[in-house]
Amino acid sequence: MKEYRLYELTSEDWSKNYIMESLASLVVYIKSRYTTVEELEDDEIFINSASSFVGEVFINEYSGEWGVECDPDDVFFGERVYRKGFVKDCPRSLITACVTREDSDYIYDIFKNYGDYLE
Repeated sequence: MKEYRLYELTSEDWSKNYIMESLASLVVYIKSRYTTVEELEDDEIFINSASSFVGEVFINEYSGEWGVECDPDDVFFGERVYRKGFVKDCPRSLITACVTREDSDYIYDIFKNYGDYLE
């Protein structure tokens, strides 16, 4: 397990003010620390903290709310999800997906696309 914690990373660019622009910096940070999804998932404290950060950025930008997906047929079953209107996403899945993506704007781009429906 990694020895650092999210709250110790205050000097990192992405940890400021829960703003959309911080998401690209978070992805770059994750990609610099983890090379596989398994490695990231092994750091449960970090992935939970980073997922919460992503969800809070989303809520800060578009409002909405946290929930837990209870439908056993849903791909996010048992996970914390962001919801507003018909939009639902799982910040944890966005965090894990960014490890294998080339684009550091992956999460930011998804959120910006949702913005067309949520603003």
